[in-house]
Amino acid sequence: MDEKDWLIVKILKEKLSITKTAQALFMSQPSLSSRINQIESRFRARIVIRSRQGVIFTPEGELLAKYADIFLRQIRAVEDDLNAISEFPGGILRIASTPFFSKRLLPELLIRFKEKYPAVIFDVITCSSSEAVEKINSMEVNIAFVRGEYSWCGCGKTLLFSEQICICSKTPLEFAQLPALPRIEYPNVQSAQELQDKWWRENYTLEPSISLRVDNSETCYEMVTKGLGYALLPTLFFRQEDKLNIYPLYFKSQKPLMRKTWLYYNKDTQNLNNIKLFIDFVSKYKFIN
Repeated sequence: MDEKDWLIVKILKEKLSITKTAQALFMSQPSLSSRINQIESRFRARIVIRSRQGVIFTPEGELLAKYADIFLRQIRAVEDDLNAISEFPGGILRIASTPFFSKRLLPELLIRFKEKYPAVIFDVITCSSSEAVEKINSMEVNIAFVRGEYSWCGCGKTLLFSEQICICSKTPLEFAQLPALPRIEYPNVQSAQELQDKWWRENYTLEPSISLRVDNSETCYEMVTKGLGYALLPTLFFRQEDKLNIYPLYFKSQKPLMRKTWLYYNKDTQNLNNIKLFIDFVSKYKFIN
């Protein structure tokens, strides 16, 4: 068993799907199935049962998944300890980031950091904000970029920037008509969804007319640009070339609806060489000009 095999077991336990695990590990499904067969042969035990709904872990597989988590944590601890005593900033920096942040903001940030510290290797996991919080909590990652508010104090955190939530539409609209107009919805950060619901209840007695549901905010924005409806999105989504109609939202008290983006880090590892440098760098980085 090498590190890749333990990682296969861990990801397979999380995804419970051969297809999704292969995608996460950038492997073909036949190659993944072959590695699983090798793992089962090594331990002379069947670890998963395949079904149309995915995979089911056997008791032996559950035990192996438990040890996979322990082994990978130990490997990360060794890497962190070696980096802490290294004379030059390097090693692996594990980051969890939301799809929007990974696509729009993270690449330029990593380029700038790499220019100063070229020996650092990045291991980036793209996931929801709630999953990013779980991963920093379990020390699966060193750094997490989190959009929205989460009531958890097990880590250090730095506010990076705030964005106003706006209504965006391909065509001009009147606020009085909103309940009757087609709205595009996507799974939102709970704190942001609560703000939006509060604003809606302040202004309307009718429920919004949801005409389209999508699985992420990026897809939602693209649907708006095609004229399929309006949506509530933070300001960083908007591109000038899309020529959308943008309406910033305010409560009746004139307080704007805002969403915050945070840098999360674990207090137990924040003083490790590369992590400390990255935290300092990101804290001074200008995300919004």
